[in-house]
Amino acid sequence: MNLRNFLFGVIGIGMIWSCGGGGSSSAPASPSAPIILSFTVTPGSINLGASVLLEANFNGGLGLISPGDIHIQSQVPMAFSPTHSTNYTLTVTGSGGVSTSRSVDVVVTQSKPVISSFSANPGTITVGENSSLTAVFTGGTGLITPGDLPVTSGVSVSVRPAASTTYTLTVANASDIVTKTTFIQVMGPGGATIPSSFGIFSQDRVFFGESSDASLSSTAGASYNWSLIDETSTGNILLGQDTS
Repeated sequence: MNLRNFLFGVIGIGMIWSCGGGGSSSAPASPSAPIILSFTVTPGSINLGASVLLEANFNGGLGLISPGDIHIQSQVPMAFSPTHSTNYTLTVTGSGGVSTSRSVDVVVTQSKPVISSFSANPGTITVGENSSLTAVFTGGTGLITPGDLPVTSGVSVSVRPAASTTYTLTVANASDIVTKTTFIQVMGPGGATIPSSFGIFSQDRVFFGESSDASLSSTAGASYNWSLIDETSTGNILLGQDTS
């Protein structure tokens, strides 16, 4: 082998080596994450029943708002009416599965309930008659006591108290509670007022053969009755007529 052939052989081997025969390839580039430029809510605080606008500015993926999994387009405002304070999250997911998120808060407040009126018609009845309670209110759920009677604003509720009674209307919502009272006077057959509480017993329980004294209010023309209740029977005992 002459010098010339030797040099060509060496050069050929070097070229094959430099060309990376059988070498490795580079790794593919990772997918880039989407970009959220802004995510805003207007206004940030509302009264119950009002709406807010959510607007997102993003690129490189598809936008989704939660709760609700609602699709949103970039730079296109969307209206929402939350019933309570809510954290909204925007998630933008790219074609490679990489996602980016951003959140905003909406504060929802509820005004204090308002009772415009609460009245009884008629306000004075004879025992055994009915009276109608009417409540006008806004901003909450109404309940009348005693009786735990649900009430709708402007719709009358019929009651038949056995004695003069003070009724309380309670209107409540998540933020507050307000109350108002009205009074129904109940008259006996002879025109005497039947009080809501007519006496106090010296003890609330007696055994057979024992007695208990009662202090009774004095109402002209009234007859007093009480119930005798034991393990076997119930009944009414007439105390007699107050002649004062």
